[in-house]
Amino acid sequence: MANAAGDEFLDVVVIGGSQAGLAIAWHLTRQHLRFVVLEAGPEPGHVIHRRGVTDVPGLYFFGLPWQHTRGSALLGFVHDDAAHLAGRIAAASGTLVLACRSVRSLAR
Repeated sequence: MANAAGDEFLDVVVIGGSQAGLAIAWHLTRQHLRFVVLEAGPEPGHVIHRRGVTDVPGLYFFGLPWQHTRGSALLGFVHDDAAHLAGRIAAASGTLVLACRSVRSLAR
C-alpha cells in the first residue's frame, strides 16, 4: 500500500524479536502482510527458556548449549533434558508419560 507521494506503508510493526515476536512474524508472513520486526538487542531470536520450556505455548527447545548442564548439547548426555521436556509437554497436553527411555538405551 502506498500513499499519493508513493511512500510504502506497513501493515504491522512487531516490537521485539524474541521467540514471541518471531512467531508473530511467521504468522504475518503466512497472511501475506507487510511488517517489520524491531529488536533493541544485539540480534533477534534470543531464546528465553527454563530448561527448554518457553512462555510461548507449544514452543520448546532441545539440545542448546548449557540448556541445563554442560552435557545438554552433547548427544550422549541429552537424556535428562529429553525426559524433562517429555514430562512438560505431556503435562501441557494433559497426557501421562509412563516411561521415557534415554538416548543411550535407544541407541542399543
